[in-house]
Amino acid sequence: MEIVQEKIDLLLKIGLGSFGKADFSLAKYTCITLQHLGGSKTKVKGSLNNDSIWLPMSHQIFHRLKQMIEIQTTSQEW
Repeated sequence: MEIVQEKIDLLLKIGLGSFGKADFSLAKYTCITLQHLGGSKTKVKGSLNNDSIWLPMSHQIFHRLKQMIEIQTTSQEW
């Protein structure tokens, strides 16, 4: 997950940028990778370790996701 946190800008620029808009498979797997920022669904009972990160709603990630969602396509990849 550290790598994903460190490379958010690169993921947004490539995976949800012009390359992602041209290749919905790339955009799909970029979104799957970005989901790991939210941490794991399963929590260990009694564990204080919280690996998720919180981003403000003004963060670039939400703007890029909104742009991708608004693209009309019939692609089965997306």
